[in-house]
Amino acid sequence: MSNAGKRVVRKFNPGMLQSDAELIRQFVVRESELTILLRLLRDNIDSPSCQHALLVGPRGRGKTMLLARVAAEIRAASDLSDALVPVRLMEESYEVFNLGDFWLEVLFHLAVELKGPDPDLSLELRETHADLATRVQGPEWEEQTFAAVLETADLLGKKLVVMVENMHDICRQAGKHFGWKLRKVMQMEPSIVLIGSATSRFEAMDDAREPFFDIFRTLNLEPLDAAECAKLWKAITGESVGKRQIRPLQILTGGSPRLVAVVADFATRRSLARLMDDLADLVDEHTDYFRSQLGALTGNKRRVYVALVDLWRPSSAGEVARRARLDIRAVSTVLGRLVDDGVVEIVNNGTPGRYAVLERLMCIYYKLRRQRDGGTVVRQVIDFMRAYYGEERATEWLGEVFRDPAQPVAVRAEALREKITLTAGLAGDDQWTRFVEEPRFLEEIAKVAMDRPETFDVAVYDRIFAQWGVEGRPEVRRAAVAGVLATIGAHAVRNPSSDILAVCDSVERVLRDLGVEEDGPPKLMLTATRAITLFGIGRERAAANEVSAMYEAYRPSGEVTVTAVLENVLSIVPIAAVKATKEAQRRIVDVLSSDEGKAWSLLPLIVALRIRLGDAVRAPAEVMEVAHDLVREIQKRERTYRAWEAERL
Repeated sequence: MSNAGKRVVRKFNPGMLQSDAELIRQFVVRESELTILLRLLRDNIDSPSCQHALLVGPRGRGKTMLLARVAAEIRAASDLSDALVPVRLMEESYEVFNLGDFWLEVLFHLAVELKGPDPDLSLELRETHADLATRVQGPEWEEQTFAAVLETADLLGKKLVVMVENMHDICRQAGKHFGWKLRKVMQMEPSIVLIGSATSRFEAMDDAREPFFDIFRTLNLEPLDAAECAKLWKAITGESVGKRQIRPLQILTGGSPRLVAVVADFATRRSLARLMDDLADLVDEHTDYFRSQLGALTGNKRRVYVALVDLWRPSSAGEVARRARLDIRAVSTVLGRLVDDGVVEIVNNGTPGRYAVLERLMCIYYKLRRQRDGGTVVRQVIDFMRAYYGEERATEWLGEVFRDPAQPVAVRAEALREKITLTAGLAGDDQWTRFVEEPRFLEEIAKVAMDRPETFDVAVYDRIFAQWGVEGRPEVRRAAVAGVLATIGAHAVRNPSSDILAVCDSVERVLRDLGVEEDGPPKLMLTATRAITLFGIGRERAAANEVSAMYEAYRPSGEVTVTAVLENVLSIVPIAAVKATKEAQRRIVDVLSSDEGKAWSLLPLIVALRIRLGDAVRAPAEVMEVAHDLVREIQKRERTYRAWEAERL
C-alpha cells in the first residue's frame, strides 16, 4: 500500500512537540464536539458568568486530542486569541492534592503558554511559581497562588481557559473540600473558564449533595461510527475505504480513535484486507502497549480485569468472582472502580448489571497470547467478519471455487454488461453461438445476473445444460454449473416451483460426474436452493431436512465455505420467516448449533438468529455487533420477500 498522504497522528500524547498547524491538519474526527466547545467559548467571552464543560469518555476516546485542538483553535482564531488564553494541565496531575496545588499547576502551565507570545511575562511567572512552590502550605498560601493566577489574567485582559484532564482522579485525590472551593470559583470568577475531562460520570457531578452537580455542560464522546473510522483511516494511511469495508475495524476497536490509529499506523505496510490476516502480527507489534495497560492495574484490580478479559462477554459480578476466585463483594467493589477508571463499562442497567471490557483489542490480545495455538475462536470470528463484510461477497466465492488456474477468466463482468441485455432474448441462438468460444462466460453471467434473476427461467437453465453441462470439457461444464448455481438460488426466491427441484437434480448429476467434492460450496449451495424452493412451495419438513443436509456437508475450512453457508442461510431464513412456522425457524438455529466446532465458525449468524427468535443472548461485543448487522439485513430481505409475495398474489 502506498504511504502517500500519510500523516503522523499521535496516539497517546496529541499536541506534544507538534505545531498548531500539524494538530489542526490531523484533527479529522470529533468536529461536532469541537464546534460545540468553540461556540461555548465564544459565548463566554462577554458573559459575566462562565459556562464550563466536561468531556466524558473512556480512555482512547479522543478527549486529550479534542482539548489540544481547542487550544490550537484559541491561538489560531483572532476573535478567540484576543479574549482567551488556553492553559492545558498535564493529563496526569500527580501533584494536585488541594486547591493551592491546583492553582500552582495552572500558574506553571500559564507560564509555558506565554513563553512564545510574551517571554518576559513568562519568565516572571516562572519566578513567581518557584517562589510559591517553596512556601509552607496553608490557607494564606492557597489564596496567594490563586491571586497570582488572577493577576495574570487581569494583566493580559483575557479570560483563562483552564483545561483539566481526569477530573475524577483529581477530586478523589484532593478530597471534597477541593471540589467545593473550585465550584465557588467556577460560579463567581468570570475570568476562569474550566473545560475538564473524565473517563466516566462520577459521584461529585451526579449527586445534588456533591460539589460539581449541575455545573458542567457535559459532552459524551461516543464511539466513532464507520464514516468517522474511515476518515481517520485515510488521514493516517492515505487509503480511502468504504463504510462496509471499514466496519470490521470499527467493530474490533469499538470505535476507539486511539485503537483505530494504532491499527491504521500498523496497516500502512499492508491493505485493510491483509490486516485481517495479520491480526497476530498487530498484537505482537503492540505487546508493550497492551502490557502497559495491564501493568497500570495492581492487586485485585488487575485480577478482576483479567478475569473479565478472559470471559470475553458481558458478565455479572458473580461470574467474574468465580473466574477470579474472589469474594463477590470484593469483586463488585473493584468492578465499580474499574468503571470509574474508564476501562470497564456496564452493558445494561438491569438486575444484575453486566460488565464488559471497553478496549476490545485487549480481549483479542489476551486470547492470542494465552492460547498458544493462535486463538482458534478469534480466527473464526475474524474469518466470519471477512466473509460477511467482504466486497461483493455474494459472488466472489463462486469464482474462487470454479476457476481453473490453468485457464484464467477471459471475459469480465463489465464487458458482458456491454454485450448482453438480461432479457428473454438471452436464449436467442445468435447470442448462444457468439459465446460458445468463451467457455468462462457463464461464470461472469452469473455475477451480472445476481441483480436480475427473474429474467432467467427454467428453460434457460435447461438450455445451458443441454449445450454445456452434460458433455464437453470439464472447465466448460464447471462454468455451466457455476452459472446455474449463482442464478437459480435467486430465481427460487422470486419464483419457487417444483421445476427448480428438477434443475437441482440435473446440477447434482453434473457435479457428481465432475467429481466435485461432496462438502464443497457447490453442494452447499445446491442443498440451500432446494431448501429455499421447498419453503417457498410450502413443504416445510422437506425444507428443514435440506438445511440439515447442507450443514452436514459444511466443513469450516476458511472464508470461502463460511461465505457459502452465510449466503445460503441469509437467503433461507427470510423465506422461512414468511412461509414457515416459528418451530421451523427454531430448527434452523438448532441445526447450525448442533456441532460445537462448526458453531464457533458461524457464531455471529447463530446469535443473530437467536436474537430474532427472542432469545436472551450473551456473546463478545464484536460478535454482538456483527449479529445486529445480520439481523438488520435479514429484516430487509424479509421485507423484500413479503413485497414479492404480495406481487405474486
